[in-house]
Amino acid sequence: MTEVLARRTFRGLSAAESIDSVHNELDKLWEDAPFVQAMDQMTFTTAVIESASNIVQHAQPAKAQKPVELGVDISVQPTLLQARVSAFYAKPPFGPWNREPRTTIPSQAAAWRSSRRW
Repeated sequence: MTEVLARRTFRGLSAAESIDSVHNELDKLWEDAPFVQAMDQMTFTTAVIESASNIVQHAQPAKAQKPVELGVDISVQPTLLQARVSAFYAKPPFGPWNREPRTTIPSQAAAWRSSRRW
C-alpha cells in the first residue's frame, strides 16, 4: 500500500459555509505537503471546490427530516492526489444510485460536451 503523506477530511451540513471549511482544510493540506507544485495545488483545489459546490447548490435531501451533509476526504501520496467528495442523505444522482450505464446522453449534457474546446 502506498504511503499517505497528508490527509484532511471534512463532514458537515451542505451549506455555503462548508465551502469555506473545505478551502481551509485544503490550505492546511498544502502546508503539510509543500512538495506539491503550485499549479497542481491550484488545479486540484479548483476541482474539489467545484465538486463540493455542486453538492451544496444542487443536492436535495432524500428525506425531509434529514438534511444533506457534505463529505470531503483528501489524501496526498507520493505520486497521487486523491479526493472523495460525497453527498450524504441526498437524493440521486448525488446519493446512492443505480450504476447501470445509460443508453442515451441527455441532450443538454450532449450540447455542453460538444461546445467545449480544449
